[in-house]
Amino acid sequence: RAELELEQERAFIAQTDPKVGLTPAEHAARLEKYGPNCLPEVEVNICLKFLSYFWGPMPIMIWLAIIVEAINQDWEDFVVLAILQFVNGIVGFI
Repeated sequence: RAELELEQERAFIAQTDPKVGLTPAEHAARLEKYGPNCLPEVEVNICLKFLSYFWGPMPIMIWLAIIVEAINQDWEDFVVLAILQFVNGIVGFI
């Protein structure tokens, strides 16, 4: 299947002389048939992008350490780890 698509693409490219390019009529015909040669823009939700910096191997380990400190009621370490987590996420986002 991939070989067939590659062969079709090669045949399509062979129709155009790379030194001359497309004529205006051929350009218009291909634009009409295939559409513009551009990729669609993917919009990323800014909130989800920000939250993604709090997910991963290292942030998960910090979250686990925060939970352990909360269970042990060691509030000083809890606050330090929580600040570390949020600063790390903000710096990564910026």
